[in-house]
Amino acid sequence: MPVQYNYTHAATRLLADAMGLWARGSREVAVHLAGLSAECVLKSVLIGMGLVAAGLDGQIPGGPANRHLRVHIDKLFGEFQAQLKGRRGAVYAAMLPAALPPPFDGWLVDHRYVADAQLSSTELDRWMWAAVAVSKVLQEALLYSEAQ
Repeated sequence: MPVQYNYTHAATRLLADAMGLWARGSREVAVHLAGLSAECVLKSVLIGMGLVAAGLDGQIPGGPANRHLRVHIDKLFGEFQAQLKGRRGAVYAAMLPAALPPPFDGWLVDHRYVADAQLSSTELDRWMWAAVAVSKVLQEALLYSEAQ
């Protein structure tokens, strides 16, 4: 049976799991899931706005036209802002955290392999806070689509 991708559902589920792990002290794994959640939020919004067409399976298709969007949150964060610049979705880009360094700077999908206490608590806090802030973009987008 083929898999059907749903970035909206994945974003919500991943952040809920991340929050539970964070509360239990498993911060590295929590931040890994939170980063994946934020990535799903941004992909969901891009698809929902029609800026990217989802494939038949719901996933952003591969290929040269979408290569810049088939990346993880550390790179997708800036791509998302660039995609929305000057468009009707700029309100979503404006909701994103504007910290220096950028909110997901240094976050790597490979951090899922690190041992406990190898990442600084400052970075872990920044990445978790950023994922929670990005989740609000999805909440706003869903409210907007329901109102239409």
